[in-house]
Amino acid sequence: MGWVELLLLLLTLSSMGLTNVEGASTKEPFTLPSNCTKRCGNISIEYPFGIGNRCYRPGFNLTCTNDTNQPPRLFLGDGKLEITRIDLDNGTVSVMTPIITMGVDEEFINVTLIDLRNWPYSLKSLDLQNSYPRYTYNHLYVSGCSVIVDLLDPTTNRTIDTCTTICTSNDNSQCRLGLYDWNSTSLVVRLTRLNQSDLHFLNASSIKVFVYDSYNSTIDDLQRIVKGRSSEVETALSWYIKGYPTCEEAKKNMKTYACISPNSDCYDVINYYNYTDYNFGYFCQCSVNYQGNPYLPNGCQGNIPHLFV
Repeated sequence: MGWVELLLLLLTLSSMGLTNVEGASTKEPFTLPSNCTKRCGNISIEYPFGIGNRCYRPGFNLTCTNDTNQPPRLFLGDGKLEITRIDLDNGTVSVMTPIITMGVDEEFINVTLIDLRNWPYSLKSLDLQNSYPRYTYNHLYVSGCSVIVDLLDPTTNRTIDTCTTICTSNDNSQCRLGLYDWNSTSLVVRLTRLNQSDLHFLNASSIKVFVYDSYNSTIDDLQRIVKGRSSEVETALSWYIKGYPTCEEAKKNMKTYACISPNSDCYDVINYYNYTDYNFGYFCQCSVNYQGNPYLPNGCQGNIPHLFV
């Protein structure tokens, strides 16, 4: 064997060795178990959401009730917030949120309406780097007379926003606070009754407080809740993948990287607040001209042609 043939053989063996090393470091192909629940009632369940072992990513576990006296109901992992819809493309999940009532004779209430700490969900719209934002249109609605409403940061107890309802003897009042830019993972509301002895021509009344998605709610919907004819109100939550603040960092650990479809793209989730921004997670999308689930192997399928009109 000449030295040229020997050199070619060594190069071939070397390349084979590199291939084997790369293969050993590559994660095993992800396979979603075949027994994962696909539906709860009329709501479809798609990964990263799921019920049961290996059927969901951390933070996206769900619970489906199985009460023979009622239709099945789907809940976020802790079982406190009922889900009404999941939008995989837009990165939102709609949930039923509680309605807080303050009686006429009550002077003070401090209550947590929703707590998302340690969960990959947000009340606010999420901005994606180099992509369209994931919008939510949540508002806090307060109906009733003579109360000061404070939104509090539960970690620091600092007041984030405030509004006041004041009524004349022939009038009712309400106030609203936008939450789509509110930088918090939970919502604490403090209600303080105005001093009636210092006010004239004002009547105290019971107070109702709730969060609602203004994009999917009408004035009639709000009035039904205020007047006690309905107890159901929806709030939209944005969701994202936790664990790494950026796509670049997430890709360094392919064993946990979420955007595993070959035809998918990764976008950093950016939080704009007080003229500064920082990243706290990422979001996956199918690439242009593809559709499906970017969180599954080969989940983004079908080269969809552009339609020209």
